[in-house]
Amino acid sequence: MSTKSPWPRRLTWLVPIIVYIASLLFVFFKFQEKQDQKAIVIRFAHWNLHEGLREGYDELARHYEELNPGVKIKQTVVPKRVWYSWQQTRLVGGDPPDIIQLGRITEDEVIVQNFVPLSEFAKEPNPYNVDSQLEDVAWRDTFFDGLNSIRVYYPALQEIYGVPSMMMSLCVFYNGDLLKAITGSSKPPQNYRDYLVLRDQIDAYRERTGRTLIPIAGASDYGTYLIGNCFQILTQKRRSQIDLPRVLTLPPPQVALAYLRGDWSLQDAEIQGALNVFQSLGRGMQPGFLHLKREDASLIFTQQKTLAMLSGSWDYFLFGQECNFPLIVGPLPLPDPADPDYGHFTNGKPHEGEGNMNGVFGITKSSRHREQALDFLRYLTSHTASARFATSTHTLPATLEIEPTDQNLRVFARVEDGPVHGFNIGVGAESHRWLMTNSYRLFQPGGTAQNFVDDTTDAFRQSLISDLRTVLKDQIKTNQRTDTIVMAALHRTTTQLDRAAGLFSGQISRELEIAQLQHALAQEPD
Repeated sequence: MSTKSPWPRRLTWLVPIIVYIASLLFVFFKFQEKQDQKAIVIRFAHWNLHEGLREGYDELARHYEELNPGVKIKQTVVPKRVWYSWQQTRLVGGDPPDIIQLGRITEDEVIVQNFVPLSEFAKEPNPYNVDSQLEDVAWRDTFFDGLNSIRVYYPALQEIYGVPSMMMSLCVFYNGDLLKAITGSSKPPQNYRDYLVLRDQIDAYRERTGRTLIPIAGASDYGTYLIGNCFQILTQKRRSQIDLPRVLTLPPPQVALAYLRGDWSLQDAEIQGALNVFQSLGRGMQPGFLHLKREDASLIFTQQKTLAMLSGSWDYFLFGQECNFPLIVGPLPLPDPADPDYGHFTNGKPHEGEGNMNGVFGITKSSRHREQALDFLRYLTSHTASARFATSTHTLPATLEIEPTDQNLRVFARVEDGPVHGFNIGVGAESHRWLMTNSYRLFQPGGTAQNFVDDTTDAFRQSLISDLRTVLKDQIKTNQRTDTIVMAALHRTTTQLDRAAGLFSGQISRELEIAQLQHALAQEPD
């Protein structure tokens, strides 16, 4: 008697059905493939790998597709460490995405050759703002920065090339449970004096509990941001002495030229005060923090080995997901005008106009669907879409008239009427490298701000000279290129004539700066 199961023979009737279903699926996917080929595909690339941002952009892309049948938005996310190489390869190869994040490109020449100017479009209302508070408002006036900030507006070209999708702000995240256990309160430090009190309270907590606890977790990039903020706060009053043009934005080359003229030095009390504050804050961080990655700092914060972490609004979503303790957000604990040691150097928390716009996107000239790409950027930065993105990603909108829904996010809120920033002593690649290479001197045993200055002043001067030589070369190249653009604009429409006037004015300003640079560098030995 056979022991084989009769079931396979009984199920043979399913074979035709399976074949029929497979045929239907094949036909469906072929049809879908043809439909996709007919659709307009907008490729959208950026490096925003922080938790929640990709999902936020994807949500808006799907909604845009619903509003615009026949259009597909394909998002590409590239790690920041390889972004520059990837971007250059795409641009040189003539096949970049339709929309690409700006910010890793600094050369005006690359911008003008590869990206579409948006200035004329920025004067028009955003059609996606109909029935909102921003209806009939010029697109550029719907943003906090008026589309005048870095990575958005390029002064030498007199053009807007990008639009921001969010704002970023530096802050300190606190473990709410630990903060209350240490201080008896859930209120984080509001200034440098509060931080010094907190540091003593942490020492007492360690003695009381025997628990090893780092005050603040830091990382390399965030340490760079922190020292920049220390300088910008404590040089607010000194700025007026070197800001000869009396403009809102003090260009880094003017800071370097003022140093070479002797208008300020590393021996100044303001500069040494900033170094002292940075040293004090840095000594509360884990050893070697300037060489550690963001992930290293995040790990010890989520594991509750540290009370706080120096970071920014970009990490708020991640910590909200990963931390199993109440999250409290506080401002950078920097000196304010009431500080007994440093208050006379500062005017207070500065107006945040430039430098905090992020997720800035431009349209590439290689795009075969420029109008559709422009339409997507208008949707992305509309009042409705920006509010939805800010809510889902827990970020700050770059678009006006949107209130943060999370109380913690109000700490990041932009200062509208504060004083202007001071200046940062790292004015270019070489001076920035000087600062990061030598910062360890502040944290070694017996290290002081005075010793730091004494040991590195000569190297600092040489780094500034190197940076100014780079600026001079770029300015000469920019003026040579713009000569042709101005002459071409003079033979165009009235609008182009207006632009030519702006470009010509920029030419004169650059010629003056070139003369200044050449004169200053001629005094320096090779």
